[in-house]
Amino acid sequence: MFMFILLLKKKTILIQKQQKEQIRDKIKKMYELNKNVLYEYIATTDKLESWMEKVQNMQQKDFLNLQKGWVKWEAKEVAIFIGYTLKAKKAKITQLYQIAIEKQIN
Repeated sequence: MFMFILLLKKKTILIQKQQKEQIRDKIKKMYELNKNVLYEYIATTDKLESWMEKVQNMQQKDFLNLQKGWVKWEAKEVAIFIGYTLKAKKAKITQLYQIAIEKQIN
């Protein structure tokens, strides 16, 4: 009878040990998966930041190239354009010219 109880205890302990090992293995696999996901996330974030920086630099370069092709207008030309667009009279165009000079619009 005593031997039977010992064998039963031993079997119970062995089953518990196997269950704990299975749980430990599952936790270890989850840890490895999480670690891999984290490393991939970091790598992807780094790539994304690099691409965003490249795009921003390209946009700045393109904008500077566009600016080089723009025509600079004098205050008088700005006033005439606005006055013509609004169908303003000469007095209003003169007033717009003064505003363009005052606000340094060119």
